[in-house]
Amino acid sequence: MGRSSELDGLTTLPELLMQSIQKNGDREALRQYDRATGKWESWTYKELGELAWRRAFAAMGLKPGERIAILMPNGRDHVCADQAALANGLIPLGNWHSHPETPARPSKEDIRLAFDSEASYLIMSL
Repeated sequence: MGRSSELDGLTTLPELLMQSIQKNGDREALRQYDRATGKWESWTYKELGELAWRRAFAAMGLKPGERIAILMPNGRDHVCADQAALANGLIPLGNWHSHPETPARPSKEDIRLAFDSEASYLIMSL
């Protein structure tokens, strides 16, 4: 199986995501199980593209090459924060909660990873 010609000229994951948003706007891009409601949630490529993460990071005045620690459960927001960081030239450090049922209380390991990473900012969800 060879490389798709659709990938020609793309060099980064954010470029691939933007191409996917343009090409597949109304198609399902991501599914996530919501433990609180007991239901699956779905987002289209267009909906993911409309999330404000990319603009938020740009407005923070972060410079390309700066590190940001992302401490949140694996899911839509983590994926979007990671892709937005890459799109802004940042270095995302993906720290997943070791116990996502209590995100307001990161574990000692979560805290150590955040501090040892020399990140400029810590992005987390509660």
